[in-house]
Amino acid sequence: MRQPIVEESASTRSSVAVTAALEDALRGHYRQPCRIAELRRNVSEYSTSFTIEDLDVTLADGRQLQLVLKDLSWQSLIGDAQRIRPRFLFNPRREIAVYEHVLHRLQPGHPRLFWCVD
Repeated sequence: MRQPIVEESASTRSSVAVTAALEDALRGHYRQPCRIAELRRNVSEYSTSFTIEDLDVTLADGRQLQLVLKDLSWQSLIGDAQRIRPRFLFNPRREIAVYEHVLHRLQPGHPRLFWCVD
């Protein structure tokens, strides 16, 4: 199988890992295998304390997706955020729960959780 074309960014997650996780999530969402032909990753200007990436995804069948990847790992904290944020308050599950249980109930246009990887 041909490997997808990837453009790396400054994330703590490798493009190979992101591609594998995303293909798995797409398979679940579309209920059929989805192979990524091209993945372009750019650090978003909206990154604050955590790294946020804009993903431009082209599937093998030509469909194009524009997604956002927010890395909630401790290693993804930007700049002084690791020093400022107390480790005992670090709980990425809390933010994921907001996407899963709160934001999807609001008006269209709000972020929707597409996939989550531990």
